[in-house]
Amino acid sequence: MASMPANFGAILTAMVTPFDARGRVDEEAAVRLMHHLADHGSDGLVVCGTTGESATLDVDEHTDVIRRTIDVAAGRGMGALAAVFAAIDGGREIVSASRNGTNTSRNFAARH
Repeated sequence: MASMPANFGAILTAMVTPFDARGRVDEEAAVRLMHHLADHGSDGLVVCGTTGESATLDVDEHTDVIRRTIDVAAGRGMGALAAVFAAIDGGREIVSASRNGTNTSRNFAARH
């Protein structure tokens, strides 16, 4: 039986990952930005690599951003997509972790 294609909506926003003054992921700013984008018409969020910051995120940062995105997307009834590149050590673990337990969003996809 063929699977149904995922429905991520019409407007998917490639979200930047905000950083603080020390170069760390600013998690609070990221969550605020996710809600702002949802409030202003985004049907889904695309994170971790679509705007070029993927080379500066380590495995833990990737995983944290993806998990937060899934949580926010689930709470808002949105889709979530993540770009996870095989060149990143642990790319497969990020995909696996992002799909474990916390994936209650309408749709989630990760490509590695």
